[in-house]
Amino acid sequence: MSKGRRFLGTLGLLCGVSTGFIDTLHAEDDKVVLECRWVLLPELPTGSYCDGAARVLEGPAVLGTVTLEPQKRVVEVGGAMEIASARGKLDRGRAPQVEAEPREVSKSLTPRMLDGGMNVWLPVPREDGRAIAVRVGGDWRGFVYGPITALEIELEDEKIYWVDADLDGRLTERDRLVYGDRSIWMPFHLPWVSGETIYDDVVFEKGEVKAAVREQPELPREQRALLARWQEVRKDQGVPPGVVDATHSQYCVEHAEYLRINNLFTHDQDASRPGATPGGAKAGASAVIYLGVGSHTVDWALSSAYHRAQILDPRDVHLQLGGNSYAQLLGGAWHSDLPGEKRSPSRVQLSPAPGSRMPAGRCSEEWPKNPALDRSKIIGLPVFCRLFENVDDIDWVSATLHPVIGGIENGKVRGEVEAHLSYPGHEAPPEFPANFDQVMLTPYQPLEAGVYEASFGFRSKGQVRELRWRFIVEKGDGR
Repeated sequence: MSKGRRFLGTLGLLCGVSTGFIDTLHAEDDKVVLECRWVLLPELPTGSYCDGAARVLEGPAVLGTVTLEPQKRVVEVGGAMEIASARGKLDRGRAPQVEAEPREVSKSLTPRMLDGGMNVWLPVPREDGRAIAVRVGGDWRGFVYGPITALEIELEDEKIYWVDADLDGRLTERDRLVYGDRSIWMPFHLPWVSGETIYDDVVFEKGEVKAAVREQPELPREQRALLARWQEVRKDQGVPPGVVDATHSQYCVEHAEYLRINNLFTHDQDASRPGATPGGAKAGASAVIYLGVGSHTVDWALSSAYHRAQILDPRDVHLQLGGNSYAQLLGGAWHSDLPGEKRSPSRVQLSPAPGSRMPAGRCSEEWPKNPALDRSKIIGLPVFCRLFENVDDIDWVSATLHPVIGGIENGKVRGEVEAHLSYPGHEAPPEFPANFDQVMLTPYQPLEAGVYEASFGFRSKGQVRELRWRFIVEKGDGR
């Protein structure tokens, strides 16, 4: 792994200038300065484990001195310093200077303009003195808008894009990350992870991005492949990639050995049996367990009604995985004393995430029994929203799932997928009345490949929430 270079000179953030990267040295804090440049994203980031990545323009929005106002078929823009049609690829070429007194501009954005997207530059300075761009467009939700100004940052194996989500001209912990070529909008988080490299204590100051750099713990080849698959699924579902906890990964191996020696399949350990260890008991109680070929573990968990949420928990920073030829374990290292995510999710987790891709296939058989199996012997992969709050006071829930004709952006819904609705305290399995904090819609038949739109609503603590999003089901192998 490259530890990053200790650079000479001063790093210049490039704003539409393709002069290459300039290196710099910071010996006083032993941090690496990461290569970066300002860019405009080719599309408005959509998708995440939570809703609200792209804002729907339902009424007038005031962004600094710029006003966006939706009309019947157009969006009126007033006060913008510059408006231009969106380009179809990453744009490093245009970066207008901020004027001290922006000239007033009024323009009507027509449906034709909005289909392709329009860029509106706001008179809000970035740290380099240039402007922030907002994309205004239209899709199946109506008029949408959001920032597309991003800082492109080179990591070990990929690029990430740090987006100014709150339009304040500064990049802070309130902003968002887009990983690689995935249009994923996820909460800013520390640390950053790319391949085998961990970037700790990331800071953005005086126009530079700096981080301490270290390696993931060494893992056997099979475990490295499993981790890579898990990290890709997490990113595609809008969940930050995690850091491997070496100690707790060894505990996973110990529990797998306990299961093999005793020919068992259980999350618990009996201290009187051979192979039992305190660490193995911790791993067994906090991990997904799969009997069989280890490389299938992530895909099996994705096909599960009750294990998918465990491997896609946005609160899991530290991960554990390990096993043997008998059993494979993976999950969040819940019993670790290492610091976790600095924030708890304030939004509902949507799965499959908006804009993400999930394989077609049947829901795996598992315990507890999914109530949908009372009607159909073969059921599809569930769609759910997960609540990170007290679920005891949910007193009303509704949910529907619709196929979409056409693309995910502007396709039309048709029909409705027959499905079973289960939720905390009502149609949940009796053994788990909280239903793992999930409102779940399970199709009575496996979903065919295509685009789907989910619509969920529930009332909790007297407050009604309505959620609507789209995702893609790809052809699967039927597992």
